Amino acid sequence: QPNLAVTSSTTTPQPQSPQWSRYVDTDLPGNDFEKFALNAASHYMCEVECQKSDKCKAYVYVSPGIQGVYARCWLKDAVPLQKMPVKGVTSAIRIR
Repeated sequence: QPNLAVTSSTTTPQPQSPQWSRYVDTDLPGNDFEKFALNAASHYMCEVECQKSDKCKAYVYVSPGIQGVYARCWLKDAVPLQKMPVKGVTSAIRIR
């Protein structure tokens, strides 16, 4: 039987960043101002790029194999009103 106190004290859950409202398997179509391929499959890379620009209000991360071999980011200059269910896509809206 595992020692739960030791297990829980050594495993710290990572809370979701308070700056973002994330939507798994959801696309936010439209309002793109920049798009690019990623050299690693991580939506956090899109988040970092979006944070660099005051213009960026939201982003969409597309997993590898959906729009080509590499993962892709779509940065948004306005929050799209529509949300569409799309498997393998993570969207996030910046909360100020």
